[in-house]
Amino acid sequence: MKLNKIFILAAAAIIAAACSKDPKAELVIGTDDIAIAAEGGSQTFNINTNTSWNLTVQAESDWITVSPTSGKKSTPVTVTVQPNEALTSRKAVITITAEDLIKTLVVEQSRNPIPGQGEFLIEEVFFTGNQDEAGATANGEQYIKITNNTDDTLYADGLVIGMTSFFNSQISNGTSYWTHPELTDGICIDSAFQIPGNGTEHPVEAGKSLLIALAAQDFSAANSNAFNLAVADFEIYEENDRYPDVDNPGVPNMNVLFKSSNSLTSLHNRGFQSYAIIKLPVDVTAQQFTDEYKYDVEVYFVMNGNILVTNQLLSRAATAHKVLNDWVLDGINCGIEENFREGEFNSTVDAGYTGCGKVDKDESRFGKSVLRKSVNGKLVDTNNSTNDFTRDATPTLKK
Repeated sequence: MKLNKIFILAAAAIIAAACSKDPKAELVIGTDDIAIAAEGGSQTFNINTNTSWNLTVQAESDWITVSPTSGKKSTPVTVTVQPNEALTSRKAVITITAEDLIKTLVVEQSRNPIPGQGEFLIEEVFFTGNQDEAGATANGEQYIKITNNTDDTLYADGLVIGMTSFFNSQISNGTSYWTHPELTDGICIDSAFQIPGNGTEHPVEAGKSLLIALAAQDFSAANSNAFNLAVADFEIYEENDRYPDVDNPGVPNMNVLFKSSNSLTSLHNRGFQSYAIIKLPVDVTAQQFTDEYKYDVEVYFVMNGNILVTNQLLSRAATAHKVLNDWVLDGINCGIEENFREGEFNSTVDAGYTGCGKVDKDESRFGKSVLRKSVNGKLVDTNNSTNDFTRDATPTLKK
């Protein structure tokens, strides 16, 4: 009886020891890196483990906070980053430890743009179109190329492409034009289209570009002189019952904030418009910009130097919005020498102008673009398009 009792106790001890042994620790995190825009914000990742864990943050300053910093088993963790006011990007390393297991992830925040040196720049505008053998051009074969002119990866999410339409740079027939009081602290636009995204969906590496097409179609299929714009990064697609638009489902659409015309948007094919890249402040949403920043513009019609109509707010001018100079990353005026009046944007944004052709309806303009110059691998940006751009340039999409 005594021996049997000893055997039973020994067996029970072995079973208890086996039951009390912890399973092998496991540790999986949901990502290897986190990218956050210069404006700051929060992102969450998951720690998946079957044991207790803790984490540490290595950063040069207190611009980043992480919560929680310890826990048991699987837990969501939130990373919060303050706005980056520095002129360089910054990184932090998060180290997670669970027993003898160690995992790390890198948090990187893009830099604040350098004042006066651009961030995203308009590299090229192709508005003239390519003629076919019959001398016709296709609607929508137009594009704007914007380029990251910095040494860091930037995010294009939320950028607004603004343009003029009702107001332009020329005196019609050498005698008349619509105008408004001069703006010095901002620019007036009447059409705006925004790149979608939550802040980190559309990274653009240093020196790389985004192609925004009016219609992301392969125009070269019908015209050997034309371009394949189906390769565009974004297109301006507009739902319009009266003027049906063609949507390329493989190319993301720009968000239409407002536009001056009830028909489909197009770029003035003689180049009388002005174009801008706009970055809205962090505390101004696209809807707020659309609703709250309308410009109650005083419209004047001038003929032969005389004002004939005052403050007649026509429907095409009713979408006018004022954009402060500080919101404008880049802007260019376009026009031709014949009957040039003035650039629509003030000299702080663009002290000059560029274009294709020299006279109105210049037949030589077709198949050409306005293209920004570059020096030592960087685009030239002196806020003067007369100096910064090559007129009548060969388009970058031309084979």
